[in-house]
Amino acid sequence: MMPRAPGWVPLFVAGVLGVLAGYASVALALVGWVLVPILSFLVIAWLKFRLKATGVYLTLLGATGSAILMRTVIGSQPCSNGSAGPGSPPTCYASSSIPALVVLVVIAAFGLVMLVTGFIRAGSTKLTLAGRDSDGQRLRGH
Repeated sequence: MMPRAPGWVPLFVAGVLGVLAGYASVALALVGWVLVPILSFLVIAWLKFRLKATGVYLTLLGATGSAILMRTVIGSQPCSNGSAGPGSPPTCYASSSIPALVVLVVIAAFGLVMLVTGFIRAGSTKLTLAGRDSDGQRLRGH
């Protein structure tokens, strides 16, 4: 029987996948908005009932994507023809950027709610790292 991975491993892996998915959702435009839901379904199926890890994934997906998109929206103006492309000023954003930003913020907020709920259900609001609580004491089972 294989030893069980420490509790922080699924959180770390979910976090890395969330950052990658958040970046892909913005960087790959329409392809990203097709691939990210597929990846998200697979990640959430893999995590099953790990509420904290799923919350980390969704929070970082939404936070990464919205941070990138927010920087674009704040630093430029809407494109005159509604979409960025040939003939558009180099510093404009497509009209679909605002709804995408709203969706990413909602995903991040939902993930944060799941993360907090996961910690509450676990009976501890203390974040743990390497089997130690916030006071540095070793946790049972580690």
